[in-house]
Amino acid sequence: MKRTLRLSLILILLFFTAGYAQITITQEDVASWLNIGNTLNAHSDTTTQMIDIGTPGAQMSWDFSAINADVNYDVQIINPSRTEFDTSYTAANITSYYQDEISGLPYEHWLYYNLNQLNLLRYGDIKRQPQVPDITQTVYSPARIDYAFPLVYNNSWNQTLDGRVVLWHDGLPTTIESATFMITVTIDSYGNLTMPDGSSEDALRIKYDTRKEIQRDYSRQITYLWLTASGRRFMVVTNDTTGAGGQITAEHISWEIPANLTEVSTDPITPQNFDLSQNYPNPFNPSTKINYQLPAGGKVVIKIYNSIGKEVQTLINRNQSAGAHTALFDASALPSGIYFARMRAGNFNKVIKMTLLK
Repeated sequence: MKRTLRLSLILILLFFTAGYAQITITQEDVASWLNIGNTLNAHSDTTTQMIDIGTPGAQMSWDFSAINADVNYDVQIINPSRTEFDTSYTAANITSYYQDEISGLPYEHWLYYNLNQLNLLRYGDIKRQPQVPDITQTVYSPARIDYAFPLVYNNSWNQTLDGRVVLWHDGLPTTIESATFMITVTIDSYGNLTMPDGSSEDALRIKYDTRKEIQRDYSRQITYLWLTASGRRFMVVTNDTTGAGGQITAEHISWEIPANLTEVSTDPITPQNFDLSQNYPNPFNPSTKINYQLPAGGKVVIKIYNSIGKEVQTLINRNQSAGAHTALFDASALPSGIYFARMRAGNFNKVIKMTLLK
């Protein structure tokens, strides 16, 4: 029996290969973090102007750990029927709601979606400034396709739609604006994403190229969205339409992390040796913490493999400083079974066995 287990572990290790596996984000993945009652921790950086967005292609690496938040708020996922504007968006089955500020004045924001097996559709949104009171309403016809499932590298879609904006003041519409939107969406890259909080995970980069026409006026804006299967999102909005990579001027930088995901943290005490500790808890459902330590800074790679040696997730793939660290393995999208975490740093190489019980 021991010889069989030892042979199984050797066979699993033979499956370990370098590089980032292509990932697929499904409707089920999106439903897990847009489930009614969930909370997303949202952040924005309003100070950074230049940002490196990388280039299109396979097996990329993006590190946004130097980005700092100066605006923080929570996004609530709620039932549209519990909002006061639901009659304007009767086909919506999900609403996201948050409070923020514009020029120092608070406002409320509702976005109305329909999540189905094929798409995440956006019907429009409501912005309200309680102290004015003004309401700005946007309605898309047909609904805007935010995601077309499954999301996978090299997928793309195009859409032309009408957008109507109505400004309500004291219950009366005062300004009506109609525009035509021509939207080209391309999933142009995949690789490893390091978020501002230090968490690291495989991601897709989705490029939204939006052209807007109002009578004879024309504008164009590019949105780059990095998306992971666990719900981490990093977004850069730019008016720079000259290229698809490298340093660009950002108009807006924001990111979201589902509230149930634990951030990667660093202990300032410098360890004497490399080590990868057994995960805790073990068995676990659906997430577990993995502690590891580095006596010196350098490149660290921690990947997760299933019982047949197939890579299922990259937790860490970047340079890190010396110290004690913690990574979270979220297995919400994975079936019950045995999993292995492998850490490589310099000449250090260690594997631990984990059990997921659902």
